[in-house]
Amino acid sequence: MPSQPQSLSILHLALGRRMRGGERQVRLLHEGLLDRGMRSLLVVRKGSALAIADVAHREILPWRGEWDLAGLWHLAGVCRRERPQCIHCHDNHAFNHGIIAGALLGIPVLVTRRVLFSSNISPFDKWKFERCAKVVAVSSAVAEECRKMANEDKIKIVHSAVMWEPSGLAVREARSALGIPETCFSIGTVGHFTSEKNVRLIEYLADRLYQERPSARIVCVGPMELKIARLLSRCSNVITPGLMEKAADYYAAFNLYMSTSRKEGLGTALLDAIVRDIPAIATNAGGTIDLFPQGWNLAPYGDSEQFARMAIDAIDNYRAAQDRAALAGKRAREMFSHGRLVDKMIQIYTEISLRKAATA
Repeated sequence: MPSQPQSLSILHLALGRRMRGGERQVRLLHEGLLDRGMRSLLVVRKGSALAIADVAHREILPWRGEWDLAGLWHLAGVCRRERPQCIHCHDNHAFNHGIIAGALLGIPVLVTRRVLFSSNISPFDKWKFERCAKVVAVSSAVAEECRKMANEDKIKIVHSAVMWEPSGLAVREARSALGIPETCFSIGTVGHFTSEKNVRLIEYLADRLYQERPSARIVCVGPMELKIARLLSRCSNVITPGLMEKAADYYAAFNLYMSTSRKEGLGTALLDAIVRDIPAIATNAGGTIDLFPQGWNLAPYGDSEQFARMAIDAIDNYRAAQDRAALAGKRAREMFSHGRLVDKMIQIYTEISLRKAATA
């Protein structure tokens, strides 16, 4: 850890509209840096969830879209005023504007990459990664893909963090709020349900459980696309309470957690279950492998039968599943702690600052 982190000044740029996992990570890091006495400014888009949240040292950017020159000009003005040691971009929209502002003003730029790459990589994308000072990958899978875009010495793995605390509700309260009958074995999953969440696998598991373990219920907490809501409404053993504020408060309702994603940069909703010692099953969706001890059984994407067997085995051998979950939880609380995230990022900021000073 640097001896004088107070001397560092970091400008965080986050242009996501909703409060998803990435935005929560930005807030955790920003507030952790402030707690360490560092100068940290969070720049967010007007009307976003981070713009209306209770966050200190924040500036709201009138950003209207991908190529908003007025927004870029405003960002450059903030950078000229603040003169940060580096600009930390936290999503691709932020990276597009941050890298240009950094190039114009001579400020080093780093980016946190939280998702796996799409197949559409433009010359501008390649330029961005060639010019940035560091690429922070949230998992080994994301780091592997970043190697297609940036030199190895630029890439650092810094896992996402959780502020672990017991669920805000007792088991009975959480189950009642979600509409789970008391006698049912509940299998929970939390997220924004789009096609990327592999909802067909949820449907397949629901059919299997209906036939073989009829007392089990699947609980999908979060907003859903209309076509997905229609699909799952056909399953009598699937409960869909919708978006719940502070979703982590309801994890106490789950006997088992499942992650069915096609692709995950890491998977913070799954991590929220693991740190609470909740037994979990998951697909091998890329970054999810980092969340578990070595050798953990993950279902290959597309193998619905193996995933269903894993769920039924957890139901039938629940004590053994709880024992495995306790080991995974202990590891996760250490590996994905808030303090560890802040320490690693301070090291990266210091390295960038020292390199900039040496070339000035």
